[in-house]
Amino acid sequence: MIIGIEMVFDAFKDGIDAVLHPDKVARESKTVGEALLWYYKFSVIPLVLLLIVALGAGFALNSVALRLGLTSGLLGGSLLAAAVAAVLVYVWGLLPLGLLIYAVVLDWVGNALKTFKNNYSDTLVAVIYGTFAPLSVLWLSVLPVIGGLIQLVALIWSLYVVVVILANKNRSTRTEALVTVVAGGILTWIIVAILAQFVLTGIFGLTLGPLVGAGATLARFGSGAP
Repeated sequence: MIIGIEMVFDAFKDGIDAVLHPDKVARESKTVGEALLWYYKFSVIPLVLLLIVALGAGFALNSVALRLGLTSGLLGGSLLAAAVAAVLVYVWGLLPLGLLIYAVVLDWVGNALKTFKNNYSDTLVAVIYGTFAPLSVLWLSVLPVIGGLIQLVALIWSLYVVVVILANKNRSTRTEALVTVVAGGILTWIIVAILAQFVLTGIFGLTLGPLVGAGATLARFGSGAP
């Protein structure tokens, strides 16, 4: 147990050091599995901090709501549990999946533009480094306005981190890395938009198709038509 906690703290400390000094990140390679494991170990501390802050804010708001008669304790607790569950699904499920997909697109763009010389795992490592800044201040997102501004600054800095590390790993210029990152982001957005369109079209087709058919049948019976 102590070894596990120590590993988590070491991963978080190394991640923060990489965020603050991306130009000093070593060029040793990690496998896809090692990169993902590092991401999960790093995310533990921000999630624990977020849980602590969310519980404190939740209890405070729930106490006020109870005094005003606006909600019940059970409802307040359910909403807090749902919010925490949603964050866990995002950080430990959706975000890693998105990183894997974005790294594939980014690596393809980098090779097409001949700005990348290393393999996919190196691209994934750089992308994962880029998530550490927003993740490290995730617990501050509970704060209104200020939390959002901090997240915005962290996102901008994360772009810089990814560009610097990609340039170092591929021995290319930062301008080339930036162009590749932007092009990869645009292409990923287009792919996601197309996939979302297909999914939504399929959902509406499966939902509305039977309803339209049933409505037409009822109308036919109502008019006495054969």
